[in-house]
Amino acid sequence: SGPGIHVATAANIDYVDLIECNFTGNSGGGLYAGQSSSTPGGFNHVNISDCVFQNNGATTNQAGLYIEKLSNAAITGNTFTNNGIATNARAIIINLKHSNFSNVSISQNIMNETRGSATNGYGMFIAARNDGSYATLPAYLSNVTIGSNELANFRNGIGFENNVDWNTTTVLNNKILNCYIALYGAGANAGLAMNVHDNDFTGSGIYHLANGVAGNTINATCNWYGTIASGAIAGKIAGVVNYSPWYTTGTDGAGTGFQPTGTCNGTPVVISSVIADHIRCGEVTGSITVNFSGGFAPYGIVDCS
Repeated sequence: SGPGIHVATAANIDYVDLIECNFTGNSGGGLYAGQSSSTPGGFNHVNISDCVFQNNGATTNQAGLYIEKLSNAAITGNTFTNNGIATNARAIIINLKHSNFSNVSISQNIMNETRGSATNGYGMFIAARNDGSYATLPAYLSNVTIGSNELANFRNGIGFENNVDWNTTTVLNNKILNCYIALYGAGANAGLAMNVHDNDFTGSGIYHLANGVAGNTINATCNWYGTIASGAIAGKIAGVVNYSPWYTTGTDGAGTGFQPTGTCNGTPVVISSVIADHIRCGEVTGSITVNFSGGFAPYGIVDCS
């Protein structure tokens, strides 16, 4: 009736290996690690690998993994299916509180949501809380690596919020498919830049990439968006995101995640000049010369007059 494994809020736990475990049907979530605001604990040197997390969480905000304290951790090679309730599906929730944390790697996991009714939730949510009441004893997270995972059909693929250091965060070689928002960042300190490269964002509903922090940048060159059309890609980018160039094919090599084998040379069409040949006395037709670069032939010029 509770979580599969419960880590108490004031507990300090060091060196934990969870290998080839099966967390299925736990109504309180697969693993829950809470954090105390008065006597913060720790969950350090944690290895969670080759486990199955399926159908965990019977009420909203529960997840396959829900963790409020974590450092020096590797979450690798696990499978997550239909965790959290159907309308708020949640595979991995790292919601850190009341201390400084570092060195979290999430790699080669497969996360699927098959119930088709999520109006909220995440494949991965990574936050270091410094908002609201958490500001009196804020959390901080640095050195985050998200690599070679496969996520599908979540409301939000990956979300970063609050006091996560974007400068030491990388998102590489992931498949984030058919999510309403594939990846977003919000609430961070200004003046930071996150690196997001070699990912497949096919099938995003409203945004492939959304940067909600003024003064921050998402460096996102060399990703695949399921299309080479610059207008279709740009329409699903929000905030300051350096997304050009992009891959022009979605061919994928062996291994978990997205291992692109195509060429990263997609660019927007840039119009450098538009020159009109005016109709003069005696002429019956004129012309407009459009000079542009980028994109891919064949080009279409549409007369909207």
